[in-house]
Amino acid sequence: VLDKRFDFLQKKITAVNDAMEACFSGIRVVKAYVKEKDQRKKFTDVADRRQKAEISAVKAHTVIESLWMYIWQIGIVIILLGGGYYIIKGTLTIGEFVAFDSYVLFMIYPMFDVGNFLVKGLRAAVSIKRLTELEDHPQMVVNNDDGSTVAKAGPKGRISFENVSFRFAGMERD
Repeated sequence: VLDKRFDFLQKKITAVNDAMEACFSGIRVVKAYVKEKDQRKKFTDVADRRQKAEISAVKAHTVIESLWMYIWQIGIVIILLGGGYYIIKGTLTIGEFVAFDSYVLFMIYPMFDVGNFLVKGLRAAVSIKRLTELEDHPQMVVNNDDGSTVAKAGPKGRISFENVSFRFAGMERD
């Protein structure tokens, strides 16, 4: 569950980065065609989707973390009840119980660390997967032996204008 949410979040972060890169690299075109509002709306939509993905991932992480906390608290209650029972019965001294309780408490925190390690490991695995996707993407620019760079061929095809007309206030041309 967590790895899917972290993967989804990584994709939304990439979408935000792509939108920002498109905004900044095409800023002259955006300004020339007075499309600032459109760009703002596109970026706001992408940022909102990223925010929802972030909230979803944090909620899932919080639920798992809360479960760990409840398990720990239930374990302490069971130890206290069981220890109290054996102290009343006389088969356990207070000193032995305090020592046992202290040992259990010393063991609980490393177990939390193991849980956090696993969750952070899932998040790291998703990040590594995204990095390998980027590495596997074909190169768009090639470095030559002489130090120059050459862009690989882009999409092939033709652009043609047919039946195009232009009209300007009071004047018509074909």
